[in-house]
Amino acid sequence: MKFAHDKAILLVIALFVMPAASWAFNFVPTRAEWDSWPPHCKARYSISPAGDGTEFARIVPTAEVQSWNAQVGEYVWSHMHHYCAGIAFQFRARLEVDPGKRSMYLERATKEVDYTYRHLKPGMPLYSTVSIAMGSVWADRRQYGRATGYLKGAISAQPEEPSGYVALASVYQNQKRPDLAKTVLLEGDEASGGSSAEIAYYLGLVSLDLGQKDAALEYARKAYGMGYPLPGLRRKLNAAGMTL
Repeated sequence: MKFAHDKAILLVIALFVMPAASWAFNFVPTRAEWDSWPPHCKARYSISPAGDGTEFARIVPTAEVQSWNAQVGEYVWSHMHHYCAGIAFQFRARLEVDPGKRSMYLERATKEVDYTYRHLKPGMPLYSTVSIAMGSVWADRRQYGRATGYLKGAISAQPEEPSGYVALASVYQNQKRPDLAKTVLLEGDEASGGSSAEIAYYLGLVSLDLGQKDAALEYARKAYGMGYPLPGLRRKLNAAGMTL
């Protein structure tokens, strides 16, 4: 009896001290969630124990897995699965219609992404990417002040990367501040040397919101001339009586 009792106590202790890495990926993504993942997350999951027995096990070529492992380094590789889990839960939350479940998924997403974020420092691989993910999750939770802090951190760490500017501009747009959104995007356009079709596209959208149709048309021509795929800006321009 005493042995069984002691064994039960040890099991409880083990559950509490078990490394987070062993449970964070204890789920199977849907096909839509898998498709939404960036390639480094697919590579990480495909070889993880959580992927065993699923349709995603070992489907990423070994050479690609090894390439991603080498790119991010062993330290980041060992912690990045929390971030990957987090953005999967965020994707799940965005499709959820039940407010309670949506809140639950976003809370889980925050905890998972935050785990990876706390293990990274500026200059490390994926630091800006994970910072943007943190900002995005907090924005979905309508905690715009927190979202802004993470996104500004991402921009500071990698000022030439357009994604941070676009994400921060989106937060300002959600706050009905297209003026601030455009300022941020213009900063991003300058920092990236005018090379980002994504920034040009969103500058077009923000310019329309500000009633600056001629500027929106010029930005649209630039974005689509660089091959930007989303048709939303074109449609809005057409609705406003303007054609490319």
